[in-house]
Amino acid sequence: MTIPTDVQTAKYEKFLAHPFKEKAVEYLNLIVSAAELEANDLGITWGVTVCADTKSVLRVNVSNRYLADVIFLKDNPEGLALMCVIGEPLILGPKSMRIRKGFEAVKDSFILTCTLGKDSSRILSKSRVRNALRAHAKTSERNLPNPNWHNPLATALIGTNSKSL
Repeated sequence: MTIPTDVQTAKYEKFLAHPFKEKAVEYLNLIVSAAELEANDLGITWGVTVCADTKSVLRVNVSNRYLADVIFLKDNPEGLALMCVIGEPLILGPKSMRIRKGFEAVKDSFILTCTLGKDSSRILSKSRVRNALRAHAKTSERNLPNPNWHNPLATALIGTNSKSL
């Protein structure tokens, strides 16, 4: 395992104290499974960051873009789940679901947002969404830009039961 920096350690500790940590870990594991991200590529072509900025609680990065994010906003006490997909999935989603245009550099990129928890789990249970998420993860297969795009401490969260945190 790569040795985390002092900043990465501080951010990980901040994450462990965050009220969304359990929901964020559940979401992380759903994303990793749905996008079929390979454990052997963790820290190389994809990574996980925690508390990367004032709004992001947990982020999944693939190549030089984020694939999924858990957002904390003061006006949304439940948290917001964000996921990048290819093509606008035509699904009947929860009321909290919103779709907006995604990355300009990626053809047919869209970003789905919804309330973290039941709604994000429900959306990721749809095969169309899983396929579209997987397609977005495969749009750019190259290494992460630098070591800050993966916090080595976050590796322990993958495959973890969120209740054990």
